[in-house]
Amino acid sequence: MKKLISFILCLCVISAFCITASADSKPVITISNVSANNGEEVAVDISISNNPGIMAMAFCITYDSSALEYTGYDKGYLSKYTVKDHSDQGHVSFVNDESSDKATDGVIISVKFKIKSDASPKKYAISIENLNRQKYGSKLYKSFSNSKLESIEPSVISGSVTVNETCENSGHNYGDWTITTPADCTNTGIKSRDCLRCYTTQNALIPITHDFEADWTIDKAATPEEDGEMSRHCTLCDAVTDKITFSYEEIGDDTSSDSTDSDIESDVSKDENSSSGVDSSKNENSSSNQTNNNNKPNIDNTVGEKVPQQEAEKLENYQPPKEENDDSSEIILPEDTNETPENIEDENSSIDNNVTATDTNTNSSTQESSFFDTPLNLALVIIGTVLVIGIIVLCIVIIARRKK
Repeated sequence: MKKLISFILCLCVISAFCITASADSKPVITISNVSANNGEEVAVDISISNNPGIMAMAFCITYDSSALEYTGYDKGYLSKYTVKDHSDQGHVSFVNDESSDKATDGVIISVKFKIKSDASPKKYAISIENLNRQKYGSKLYKSFSNSKLESIEPSVISGSVTVNETCENSGHNYGDWTITTPADCTNTGIKSRDCLRCYTTQNALIPITHDFEADWTIDKAATPEEDGEMSRHCTLCDAVTDKITFSYEEIGDDTSSDSTDSDIESDVSKDENSSSGVDSSKNENSSSNQTNNNNKPNIDNTVGEKVPQQEAEKLENYQPPKEENDDSSEIILPEDTNETPENIEDENSSIDNNVTATDTNTNSSTQESSFFDTPLNLALVIIGTVLVIGIIVLCIVIIARRKK
């Protein structure tokens, strides 16, 4: 039994060595990886290693003819072969027939391609397939054989041609902006950045920069006859932004509580006379009034007074503050311009001190209320629509019955 087990183990070891030797003896075709720019020429090497001795080869070299143009080849270690381009089929055919087996390792052929000017920047695969691609596809069936007409099928490591990204096919690759001239309340600034590939410099205007306060300022006090106005003021100049209108009733006008001494005394006497007859309904009314007062903005209706954002948010016409110096509004200057921000300031007046005019137009448009904003109006529209549809259906029914 021990001898039988030892014999089986020996067979296994010998088989493993045979398999390893067989795997090691399998040739490997390696295709190089190259890269270049549009319009340049490259050479792709097709090499063989672990060559067991091959007499004949017949295969095609596949490539993307929409991006690459075949321009020729350089010979390798072989002496007798034929090369022909078939750009309409996207391959170059290669047929070799030696007089005896050649076990040489090295370059079989070096194929040359020119990268087309309109080729997109990416990697284009280069590989080899059967000469009869329509029948065998990529399988190298009987593509390699020795002098005994034994078929040899190598393993293939595909290569590629990579079209590099350039400023011509991908645009400039700019780095970070550097501020050349800072902007302030009266002058536009300028910033620049360089392309990391061709070092072209791009300049852009920095819009006028204001330092607006976080709080609003009362610009016009509200009266029973006319709405008031408030806005955020710049701390460095007279520019304003984010205008808001508010009504006299909306804020409750704290200044109206300043009454004469006689009025106060009469109010106190009235309160003393009626204190004994206060009922629960009055208490409920006072609590509801207190709740309503809490919902009202606490605003001092005096010109020049400050209004915090949390109080401004309670106003009907409140809108969130705009983001200042948004990059979407920046003006990119032509690459060949030599103009300074002062020279082109008049041409770009849209980013000058027109904050007030812009905000006025914005607020006026927001104040235009829609007919459908009121629930009553919306209900009337719905009821009217239902009535019209009902009348139309009734007319159709009457017409149908008369026809019958």
